[in-house]
Amino acid sequence: MHFFYDFFELLIVLGENLLFFYLIFHRISVNHTHKKWLVPGILLNIFLTQLMDFVNLSVEKQQLLHLLILISLALFFTSGSFSEQIYWSCIFLFSGIFSDYFILGIFYALFHVHYESIMAYGTYRIPAVLCYLLFLALLTVLLTLWLSAPMTLPLGSRIITLTIPPVSVFISDRILLLGIYLMEHDFPLKIIRSTYLVNMLFLSLSLFLFLLTHYLGSIFLKNLELQRMNQEKQIEQAQFDLFQDTTQKLRVWKHDFKNHLLTLNGYLQKNETQMALDYLESILKELNQSKWETFSGNSGLDALLSVKHLSMEQEKILFKTHVFLPKILPVSNLEFSALIGNALDNAIEACKHLRHSQTPWISLEITLPLKGNSHES
Repeated sequence: MHFFYDFFELLIVLGENLLFFYLIFHRISVNHTHKKWLVPGILLNIFLTQLMDFVNLSVEKQQLLHLLILISLALFFTSGSFSEQIYWSCIFLFSGIFSDYFILGIFYALFHVHYESIMAYGTYRIPAVLCYLLFLALLTVLLTLWLSAPMTLPLGSRIITLTIPPVSVFISDRILLLGIYLMEHDFPLKIIRSTYLVNMLFLSLSLFLFLLTHYLGSIFLKNLELQRMNQEKQIEQAQFDLFQDTTQKLRVWKHDFKNHLLTLNGYLQKNETQMALDYLESILKELNQSKWETFSGNSGLDALLSVKHLSMEQEKILFKTHVFLPKILPVSNLEFSALIGNALDNAIEACKHLRHSQTPWISLEITLPLKGNSHES
């Protein structure tokens, strides 16, 4: 009979291993070079798990060693970032503990079966372990399909999602110990059952908060992506408007080119040289107002600065620039242009509120070191 229970325990551990690899292979990039060692890895994990039970370590030490084994397997069989490998290993371990405590609460609430009876080889052992494995499978599938990649979440969401599981497990463990204490001291059954029900409700609330934090983090990221796309669209629109304005003015100037030449010829034939120069200067000034100026050599930033420069000229604001950029920026062109654009908008708005006796001016100085250059500015 004990052989049957031992074989059953091996199948449960095998199921846990398969669920773990299902989770990490769906959330982290697979290392195909090491994937051929998957079966030996699972067998090694089963052996180490049984060895820990044989040595009779404390629960805390077993969980810590189990976590180290899971992280080692994730490091060997996946090629994602180290943070992701640790994150999903921790999440699976806490999912197993969560499932264990949750099923214990259900069995006591329904059948008045306490922890020792479930852990011992008896009537409730196999149903309880099967329910545990089924609940863990459902939870694993839920985490796999619903949760986003953790390292793309905001820092606050990452901290909360990493804090909720261990804190929940610790508090739940205290509640279970309280239930065992009440049972050993012959407290009324109603009170003992209430502790297990409170534990189940607490674990359910913890799971809800964990998933809600992930969901809100993903919504926050989507909003950031929409803002990024909107900023990119604004920059593209600014470039298009500038190009369209320049093209239109060139078409008008080309259409009037003959008339301009005739007017200049008339001034020169009458020896009205100053009038001809003034007329020519007005034509050049009109052209300069529509040109795409080169400030940095970065096309996106130049288009933005050209538009801002025109806005400043309309407000009679003097614009001074000293921009030196490498070909490859340390941030994306979009983020850099958005940062400079917001700063210039604030500066233009501030200049509008200056007293009329003051001459408004804006100075923009940007100097980024070339890659490999030891000088920093």
